[in-house]
Amino acid sequence: MGRNKSSPIITFNYLLFMNGIQPSLLTEVQIPFVYIVTPDQISGNASDLDTLNMQSDSAFELHAIMASTDLDADTDFMPNNFSVSFSDQNTGRSWMNARVPQRILCGPSNGLGRLFLPVIFPPQTSLSFDFLNLTGSNINITLALVGRKLFTNQA
Repeated sequence: MGRNKSSPIITFNYLLFMNGIQPSLLTEVQIPFVYIVTPDQISGNASDLDTLNMQSDSAFELHAIMASTDLDADTDFMPNNFSVSFSDQNTGRSWMNARVPQRILCGPSNGLGRLFLPVIFPPQTSLSFDFLNLTGSNINITLALVGRKLFTNQA
């Protein structure tokens, strides 16, 4: 007997519904999209707060997190130059109880930190990021939220 496979549209609509987005408004218009967070240069062992305001034209479905710094060495398989925590300012929900180190959040060789399930943010969501430089040198961090935009039918 074969496995009962759920329709991707039904599963997708369920995820939308669970995140407060009406699935009946969903259209087939989806495009890959990346939000970039680049805090100001952070001094050695210092921290910095940064905010990402998502665009108002669509919901955003987050699939993975990537990050790198200007201090990451090509030969370092697991760089660990910063840690970060973030929260959804719209709901007040934190994504972690403490800052997570770069090597845990982003995976080996600055690969993708894939989420077990995608997370859908409504339009105009505001995310707050708290970065900590784990080195004694100045650092520039680039963090990418990788996913896709989900455009809805407003008619």
